[in-house]
Amino acid sequence: EARQALGGIYFSRNRPGQTHEGLSKALVTHGVLILAGLADYWRDRLRKMAAACWEVGGWVLFGVDGTKIDCPRTAANEKGLGVTGKNNSGPQQLLTCLFHIGSGVLWGWKRGGIEGSSERGQLLEMISWLPKGAMLLADAGFTGYDLLKALLDQGSDFLIRVGANVHLLTQLGYAVREHKDIVYLWPLDKQGRSSAKKMPKSLERVHKPLVLRLIRLKDAKGRPVCLLTNVLERSRLSDAVAERMYKLRWGVEVMWRDLKQTMGHHKMLSGTPERAGAELDWAMAGLWMM
Repeated sequence: EARQALGGIYFSRNRPGQTHEGLSKALVTHGVLILAGLADYWRDRLRKMAAACWEVGGWVLFGVDGTKIDCPRTAANEKGLGVTGKNNSGPQQLLTCLFHIGSGVLWGWKRGGIEGSSERGQLLEMISWLPKGAMLLADAGFTGYDLLKALLDQGSDFLIRVGANVHLLTQLGYAVREHKDIVYLWPLDKQGRSSAKKMPKSLERVHKPLVLRLIRLKDAKGRPVCLLTNVLERSRLSDAVAERMYKLRWGVEVMWRDLKQTMGHHKMLSGTPERAGAELDWAMAGLWMM
């Protein structure tokens, strides 16, 4: 029916292909370029259609989250996508998405094989899509010096949960005005040192520490929750407002449910990495359009 409709609209053009095999090959060959143009258009449309919900409390909020998508257990997929080795899992793709908090609508995504990809790396490829002055909300796992510095360099704000495995420094004396909530993210490699006992061999390898604010909260069960932000002034972002904003990022769970359960894309059907990637891209495109 879609083919007949296109033929009727563009009757002077070549006829669309007739087989699913041909469509799959075309999506692998041309799909990425087509999607790039569509995604730019959809982002522009979303910004105009969001209207009153474009901002939340004066902030343009975006969330980020990742998930894993199963693929058929073929030799090509295992070699090209990799397997995690957990629970006898087969080949998987890692999918990381940006979404607009106010509307709950997609803003963009990156995908790749489970081996050689990371949520942090995929997010780093997407931050240039964020509008100027946007604030990114993220869970633990996205806290990394290079990523946060890239966000700061392009003028983006962030509010990110930090886990116990992240080492933060206090009372470093680097900030002009310090208070009890001021912390520094300055890993040893950014200090130009290989260990805490060694001094840097060259100042060329020393990078500036990131001056951040640590917000200490408690969840519904009374467990501590720590958030990192580059907004140092409480007058701009109070602890209470930060807590309410961070809770909004859980809307992404609805999006994953729509993709995997409502649309039935919990597992791809393609037997090669290239086609599995194209299949996932256009599943996400369908979700975005709906």
